[in-house]
Amino acid sequence: MDNWTKIPPELLQTIFKYHNVPISTLIECQSVCKSWCRSAQPILYSNVVLSKLDKTSTFVNTIISCPTNPGAFVKSIALDLIDNRMSRQIYLLDTIAKYCPNVECLDELCLVDQPVFLSLLQQIRDGYWQHLKTIPSPSDEIAIESYVDTVIALRDSIEKVLLQDHVSTELAGKGRLDQYLRLRRLLKDFKQLKTLTVRTRTRRGNMLELEDLFLDGVPSTVRSLFFNTFTVPMQQTEDFHPTLASIKPCYSVKHAAINTFIDNSHAIEYIMHKFPRLDCLTVDINPDDEIHGRVIISQSFSLRKDLFPRLVDYLQRLDRFDIQLNLNNMVEFAVYFLSTSTKYSSFHLEATYDDVYDEMCKGMSKIENNDAKDPLRIECSLDKNKMNESLSSFTEMLENVGAKLTSLTIRFPSWTDTQHWFMTRDDATWSNYLKGYFIDHVFKHCPNLKGLEVKGFNVLYMFYTEEMTINQTITHLVLDHPCIPVEVYKVLSLRLLALTSLKVVGGYPLSFENSNVIVIDMPYSSLKSFIYADKKVEEDFTCLCLKLIIDTNVSFYTCSHDLKMRRCTAQEFQELMASDSTDLRFDIRCKQFERFELHYVDVEWDMYQVIGSCQFPDELNM
Repeated sequence: MDNWTKIPPELLQTIFKYHNVPISTLIECQSVCKSWCRSAQPILYSNVVLSKLDKTSTFVNTIISCPTNPGAFVKSIALDLIDNRMSRQIYLLDTIAKYCPNVECLDELCLVDQPVFLSLLQQIRDGYWQHLKTIPSPSDEIAIESYVDTVIALRDSIEKVLLQDHVSTELAGKGRLDQYLRLRRLLKDFKQLKTLTVRTRTRRGNMLELEDLFLDGVPSTVRSLFFNTFTVPMQQTEDFHPTLASIKPCYSVKHAAINTFIDNSHAIEYIMHKFPRLDCLTVDINPDDEIHGRVIISQSFSLRKDLFPRLVDYLQRLDRFDIQLNLNNMVEFAVYFLSTSTKYSSFHLEATYDDVYDEMCKGMSKIENNDAKDPLRIECSLDKNKMNESLSSFTEMLENVGAKLTSLTIRFPSWTDTQHWFMTRDDATWSNYLKGYFIDHVFKHCPNLKGLEVKGFNVLYMFYTEEMTINQTITHLVLDHPCIPVEVYKVLSLRLLALTSLKVVGGYPLSFENSNVIVIDMPYSSLKSFIYADKKVEEDFTCLCLKLIIDTNVSFYTCSHDLKMRRCTAQEFQELMASDSTDLRFDIRCKQFERFELHYVDVEWDMYQVIGSCQFPDELNM
């Protein structure tokens, strides 16, 4: 085209919008010509984020002085309203209200105080913000009252509302609770409401409180419901035994997230009856107690067996679900689910010894699926006080549905010295617990298992016998914080014939000859990838030495913190190994070796960061 200024504006907008043109480029496009400016500005100004003072000042000056009135294109604006000068916050809102008349989403990069809501309310009464669909959340109990007045003033356009009675006993006597009840009663008048978030104290019982909310009149326009309880009273609430015939189902809600006490089957039955057409369901039974800074855990219970078929059918109709319950019989339900399910052909299992976490988290169980293409995810715990019963149900699970198991995570506790001695002594119970059950039964009954991860144990003993099952499907093995005798790696190499990837997170081998060396002796494994992860990789790593034995060929490598791996002689290697400056020492023997990786572990957040990697034998730069 000879003249680019003659490109139709609608074509230019399509190019700018659907080809992810960078913001910097859109800014430059405004200077090409008037046509390009008119086409770029609707994209450039549609979503505005103001998180810095200089950007805020530039934006304000532009919408006031620019003759093309770019503020009219703003649909969504996110503000950082934290400022010591309240007058500046009010001025910013006033300016946006006057020059950005089509804003639909007023988001926040922080929670909002009462004066901001009062200013926003006055602007609404003056005729501004006529298209507003979402507003920020209140920062504290005092701001709730003005927040309620604001959303009521916007009831013809607002799509997202927070219904919260987070008030102290002192404030409740000053009318703050009345504001919560007033908004609750007026919800039926909100014509465009699509998302309702409820944060409430439970007074009569959690599900009764939720049903009372619907009796007051939740609009049929609501598609997403988030029900949360907090500062849960410790006194006994009313038992929940609903008569389902008297409860009217809600067909409009497609996404429900329920974060509250659930300690009986009646609550599960109520959820299935109340929300028959959900696409997504989240149930978390650990409501936050913000006042005392702790998490309240529901009492454990057994799901009624007559509910198994209905719950399986209900969950299979959902696109996504994440159900966390304190179930005594989660393993039994999982076996039924996987045995009868026509939708899920594979699953991931995470088994946790119940002392791994805090005492409050004992017995927690979870069943989850965030994508129909992914395996079903099941988490359950083993009760050490009922070990025989737990192992029996677990064994039954593997025998019945082990063929569908594609990945397995086992979490052991971290042992004290006393427990360490107890565990490693010649004890038949623990020997069966470690070797007989978690190894042999998994290998024997899971013919399609691809990944195995063992986390949190200190010592793992394993001895090779002719009776041991040989696995030919596991390709990925993760050993998280282990202390493993060197000979165990050799046994693993014999038993895991298809193993191609090994990851070791922290931990050290139990070897008196090489107590300061991480020895990976797997002569029968073709390792395409070996990953070592540890927090000290980032903190104090200065020198790494690697001895690699492939069949009868021995090679030596070393690198410093610059992660540039180089070959060295045997003598140089021995000198470095004896040096105090060497932090990481590896002695690896295998049939084939292709890739070595170092990862840094953030223990607090359980996150990994790749520090470096190298290919063998060609690419040695990490």
